[in-house]
Amino acid sequence: SLGGARCLTDPDVRNATVQAFCFTLAVAQLTVGHVLAAMHTRSWRSFCGNLGWTLIIWGNFLLAMRLIVWPGSFPVAMYWLYGCGLGLVIVFGVDWHNIADVFQLPFSVIGSFSDLLSYIRLFAVGMAGSCIAQSFNGMAVDVVKSSPWFILAGIVIVLFGHLLNLAMGFLGVMVHGVRLNTLEFSNHVGLTWSGVKYHPFAKDKDGNKEEEQIK
Repeated sequence: SLGGARCLTDPDVRNATVQAFCFTLAVAQLTVGHVLAAMHTRSWRSFCGNLGWTLIIWGNFLLAMRLIVWPGSFPVAMYWLYGCGLGLVIVFGVDWHNIADVFQLPFSVIGSFSDLLSYIRLFAVGMAGSCIAQSFNGMAVDVVKSSPWFILAGIVIVLFGHLLNLAMGFLGVMVHGVRLNTLEFSNHVGLTWSGVKYHPFAKDKDGNKEEEQIK
């Protein structure tokens, strides 16, 4: 229990623990995305291709953990994940009849790593909120120290600052959560966001207005 509390209170390991949680969340969600993509197509080729991308994502996870969270030598498992994953993607995940798909492969591999790194934004939002809270606390303390008559002003600064910080925190989590789902997760699940151009007064071939068809 003391070790678990240290992970959240000790400044030397607290940030690394939160970063590790962000990357764990990333690898879990992106893995679910490829599982859903394989289940949607229901073909062996798609299953093997998505398995390859999943192995690459797990390799990215180990790479990020060693580069950012707990620096050190790269584990042997990471090389196996990259090797097997790239092999499956090259054989089953690339349409070799489509030249654009072939040239896009290196960028897709790099993009998979950047997608995993994008989840660190959750840690950045929390760190920003912590710095803002400390700044308002410092301003309030300085105001109170200047004169005992300013105690009420210090209380107002603390209340206003923390309420504003909490509101920004809730907004930031919602915005970044939506972004991670609509971009990173959707990209790995194979979902593209598109629509139909809006023509409110256009007519179809039968002469009916589009808004009447919608009704």
